[in-house]
Amino acid sequence: MRTRESATDGWDSPEETLATAAWEKTVEDALDRQDQITLGEQVWGSSWGIRALDKHLLLQPGKSYVVGGIKKGGKTLFTLSTLIHNLAKVPPVNCGLFALEMSRQEIAGKVLSHVAKIDSRKIFTPYMQDRELDVLRKHAETVKLFPFHVDDRTGLSCEEIFERISDWKEVYEIPDDEFIVAVDFLQLIDLDRQKGENEASALRRTAYDLACVAKETRCAIIATAQLNNQAENNLPHIKYLEGSGGIAQCAEAILLLDLKHRRDSRYLNEGSSKSLDLIVAAQRTGESDVVIHCKADLRIGRFAAVEKGPVNG
Repeated sequence: MRTRESATDGWDSPEETLATAAWEKTVEDALDRQDQITLGEQVWGSSWGIRALDKHLLLQPGKSYVVGGIKKGGKTLFTLSTLIHNLAKVPPVNCGLFALEMSRQEIAGKVLSHVAKIDSRKIFTPYMQDRELDVLRKHAETVKLFPFHVDDRTGLSCEEIFERISDWKEVYEIPDDEFIVAVDFLQLIDLDRQKGENEASALRRTAYDLACVAKETRCAIIATAQLNNQAENNLPHIKYLEGSGGIAQCAEAILLLDLKHRRDSRYLNEGSSKSLDLIVAAQRTGESDVVIHCKADLRIGRFAAVEKGPVNG
């Protein structure tokens, strides 16, 4: 058996000494971070904007997350509300958005609608009242100051997304671990399908690449994803997400949105505040199959938790 002394023989080369010192610093940094978290000086992760959800899951740097839902099921608005929550903090958190479907103007309209609490259907129409326009202008002064970085080019690849995030971090001097980026949505990323590769396989590979982008850039990435047509009129489930097996392996967590009135006639007459469940369908390091019952006003993109319970359909 090798003794401790003999086991360390030859470990004093400059390269090995440097490697050991680097690891020692990593451990010390980890301890310092834990001390800061214990003392309440730092939270390891960013908020989703819904406290009941934060108790189960935080947005952690270097991790990717998937928010799935049916078409027009609130996934983009929910993700945008998370970004706005962090942008409005004091001090604000830098946020980025790859709007692969909407234009920058549309995104600006959604943000203004959320912050000013004005029906987004009135934005860019002649139906806005003078009083509402005054409110919009007032809140626009705050929105202008958001450290919000938006790229609305279409058909971007994961490599292009990586390059853009790196550019943002360098130009705006955004520190590691302090950047939240959303991609709307996963199926619109350039899949670069290889010969003979089906869509599900290409999506799995893209989800893996996006997870690598999150790790390399040290930011939290939220990717929205559209469930397939079989999800209509059914309780949302990971199986309705194309390439679900591979995506679940790559993502830190998968959230699914269940907009109740879209599948249950009992909720059809709710008015502007709709019942919506946030389902933590899968996560690596915490409890899965948790539901956060919410009310969602999709006119202004706002979400609020009402209670928590098990998945029950």
